[in-house]
Amino acid sequence: GVYGADLSYATLYNQQQAVINYLDVIRSLSNELNMSKIYNEDVYTKIKQNFDNKDELVKILTGTFNDTYGYLKDNDQQNLALLVVGGAWVEGMYLTTHVSEAAYQVAGISRVLLEQKKSFDLYLDITKDYLNDPQVGDFVKKLDPIKAVYAGIGTSLTDKNIQDITKAISDVREQIVQ
Repeated sequence: GVYGADLSYATLYNQQQAVINYLDVIRSLSNELNMSKIYNEDVYTKIKQNFDNKDELVKILTGTFNDTYGYLKDNDQQNLALLVVGGAWVEGMYLTTHVSEAAYQVAGISRVLLEQKKSFDLYLDITKDYLNDPQVGDFVKKLDPIKAVYAGIGTSLTDKNIQDITKAISDVREQIVQ
């Protein structure tokens, strides 16, 4: 999930070598999970052919992410699918909150972080039935700093709220990216 979010970021900012590097890592991990059919040579070719077409790249990456989630879910690996989605959410939030040294001053960041509270709450709700799984339970426990910050906010954010969310996201990311 983390690498998928990083791949999307690198794609968005046309960092071709980073895209290739992330694809290599994702492909290696997917082979370990018996998902080589998803991250096959065809996906690589499509991505390389569309480096200059961001809309098409987004379609390809979204489709691949959805295929990954679907594969895991359909093959009785819902716990792993939840970890992939959770990792992607944390990394996406990390990238969002670190677009500049003063992320809280970026126009619209407050709206984005408030919108992500809904997806975070939905994620926590979806994971409830899987908390007995040691990996899912451990991952959700690591999200407690984010949960605490979001619990203390209402319908708008102060600069302090944004700084707290940014720190919580960074702290959680540090635990899951090693």
